Amino acid sequence: MTGYHANDKERCSRFIEDEAFLVIDDEDTEFLGTGMYFWEHQSRAEWWLKEKSKESIVKAELNLTKLLDLTDDEKLKFIELIADKFYKGMARKGIKQNQVGLKLNYLFEVNKWLSETYETIKAHFYYERKDEFNFLYGSKLTGKCVDIYTIRNKPELAIKREWVRK
Repeated sequence: MTGYHANDKERCSRFIEDEAFLVIDDEDTEFLGTGMYFWEHQSRAEWWLKEKSKESIVKAELNLTKLLDLTDDEKLKFIELIADKFYKGMARKGIKQNQVGLKLNYLFEVNKWLSETYETIKAHFYYERKDEFNFLYGSKLTGKCVDIYTIRNKPELAIKREWVRK
C-alpha cells in the first residue's frame, strides 16, 4: 500500500534521505501510539497539511504484513482481551480510558508477543471538524471517517520513499 505523510520539510527530508529514519510521534495519546503515521490517500495528507499547518508531503510503499487492524471486529475483541489483563497497570501509570495511543504503547511494552507479532497498526479516524461532502448528506455514509496507519519503529517497512510536495 502507498502511504502519505505530511510534516515539516526538515523531517520529511530526513525521511527521504535516511532509510533508517521514521518521523516518530512519541507524544501521541489519542490515536495509535508511537510510530510514523500515514494516510492511505494523498488527498487526506493534503487535508492534514492544511489542518495542521504542515509544509511537506512524502509517500512510501508500506509493508503491512504484520498489521494489527483495528477496523476488524475480531482484532478489536482480541486487543480488548489483552488490555483487560493490564488495566490495573495502565491505571497505575495514569493512562486514561480515552488515551488509546498510550494504552497501545503500554500493551506493546508489556506484552512481548504483541510487539513481536504486530509492527503496524490501522484504525478508522473520525474527524468531526472535517467538512462533510454534500453528496453524502442524508445517507449513512460519511467522508469524515478515514483510515490511518502507523509504523512502529521499523523503518524498513517504508520503502520507495518519494516527495509528493516539497
